[in-house]
Amino acid sequence: MFMSKHPLTKALSAFQLEVNNQISFFLKDVPRNAQGSARKMAKAYCGAIIMGHIYNDFYEKLTGRRSALDPLDYANKFIGDMTGTQGRNVIDIVKDAADGEGLRLTEKTAKRVQAEKEGEDFKPIPSDAIGNLTKNIGGQVPFVGGLLFDGGRVPIQSAFINPKEVLGTAADASNGTITKGQRNEILRRQFGGALAYAALPFGGAQIKKSIGGLETMAKGGSYKQRKEGASLQFAVDQENPLNWIQAGAFGKWALPEGQKYFDGGKALDPKRTKTYEALVKGGIKNTSAYQIVSNIQSKEKGADKRAAIRWTALPKDQQAILYYDLVAGKEDKALMDYYNVQAQIGKRKKKDIGEVYDCLSRMAEHGNSVPPKRNIIREMNLSDEDKKHIYMTRVVTSDGVAKESACISKLEKYGIKIDDYLSIKNKYGTLHNQSGIGSKQKKAEFDRWLREQGFSWEQQAAISEEFVFWGMYRQK
Repeated sequence: MFMSKHPLTKALSAFQLEVNNQISFFLKDVPRNAQGSARKMAKAYCGAIIMGHIYNDFYEKLTGRRSALDPLDYANKFIGDMTGTQGRNVIDIVKDAADGEGLRLTEKTAKRVQAEKEGEDFKPIPSDAIGNLTKNIGGQVPFVGGLLFDGGRVPIQSAFINPKEVLGTAADASNGTITKGQRNEILRRQFGGALAYAALPFGGAQIKKSIGGLETMAKGGSYKQRKEGASLQFAVDQENPLNWIQAGAFGKWALPEGQKYFDGGKALDPKRTKTYEALVKGGIKNTSAYQIVSNIQSKEKGADKRAAIRWTALPKDQQAILYYDLVAGKEDKALMDYYNVQAQIGKRKKKDIGEVYDCLSRMAEHGNSVPPKRNIIREMNLSDEDKKHIYMTRVVTSDGVAKESACISKLEKYGIKIDDYLSIKNKYGTLHNQSGIGSKQKKAEFDRWLREQGFSWEQQAAISEEFVFWGMYRQK
C-alpha cells in the first residue's frame, strides 16, 4: 500500500506512518520525486500540508487526536494564542454551511471566551504562545517527542510509571492525607498503562483505551483523583449512543467533551465536583449540572455567582445546593444546616430549604441595608415562626436580639404577626430618620399610618407604647 503510485493512496498512506517516516517523506521522498524541479516540490509540499491538515481535522473529530504532521495547525494555534481568534475545524465549517448557518471560518479561542465571560479583555501571553509552538513542533521529533515535549503520535509516555507520583501517593496514604480509595485509583492509573503495554503481546494500548473510554461513559464523566478528592474533568452525554461507540473505539479523549477539555476546559475542583454530584443525584442531567457548576465557578464576585444561580431556572431546592456549596458564608450555612436538620426529622418540609435559600440570597444583595431585608422576609412563603427565626438570626444584631424578641412577643399577644411587625419597624425607621419635622409631627404621621393599616385601637395603643419617637415618652 505504501508503495502505491495512486495519488489518493499516497496522500492518505503518508499520514499513517510513524513520525520519522513522515519527516522522511518531506525531506527525502518529495525532493527525490520532484527530480530537482522547484515547482513540483512546492506543489507536493503544499498538497501534503493541506491534505494533512484536512485529514487531521477529520481524524480529530473521530478520535480526539491529530495524527499527521500539521504545520498549518501549529501556525493556527500560535495565531490563536496571540490574537484570541483561530481557524475552525474544516468539518465544522462544512457542517454549518450545509445546515444553512453560513460560512464561518474562524472562532474565538477558549481563553478568549473565558476572559470575556469574566468581563475582561483578552490579553495574549507571548511566552505561553512561544512555549506552545515549541511543544507542538518538538512533539514531532522522532522517538523522543512524546517524552520530551509530551507530544508525538505514539503515546510512549503512557508506558512509563511516574516514580514521584507513586512514592508521593504511598506517603500521603500512610499519613492519612488521602483515602485508600484515592490511593488505589492513582496507583491503578500509574501501573495500568505500563501493564497494558508490557503484559500483552499486542493490543494492550487499545484495550486500555477502550476500557478507559467505556468507564468514562459509565460514570458520566472523566474523573481524576487529587489529594482533596475526585475532580471532574468533563461530563459526557450518556444518552448519545455514538458517544459509547466512539469512547469504546478511541478512548475518552475522542469524545467531543474530552476535546473541549483539551482545548482549554477547566476541571471542577473536588468541592465543586461534590456539588455537581448532588445536582445529578437530585435529578439534573449530568452534562447540564457540569455546565451550571462550571459557569458559577468562573465567576469571582458573590453577586455574579448569585445571579448565575438564579439564571439556571432550577427549582429552589436545587438552587439551594449551589448557593450553600459555592456562595454562602458561615452564618448562612449555619441557618441552612438548621433547616436541613429540621426537614430530616420531619419538623419542616424539604421545600422550605429552597425558600430559606431564596430569602438569604435576596437579602445578600442589600449588604448592610436592613429595611429591604425586612420586606424580603415578609414576602417569603414561610411560616411566621420561620420568618421570625430568620429575622432574629440574620438581620437583628446580637445586642438587639433581646429587645426585639421581647417587643415581638408582646405585640403577638395583641394579634400582631411578624409580617405586621416588620412593616411597622420599617415605617417607624423611615419616620425616625426623617429630618425637617419634629417628633410630634412624626408621631401624628405614624398614628395616621397605623389607622390606615387597619389596626384596632387596642393594637395601636400597644404599638405606640413600643415605638416612641425622640422627645416623646411612653404613656403609663
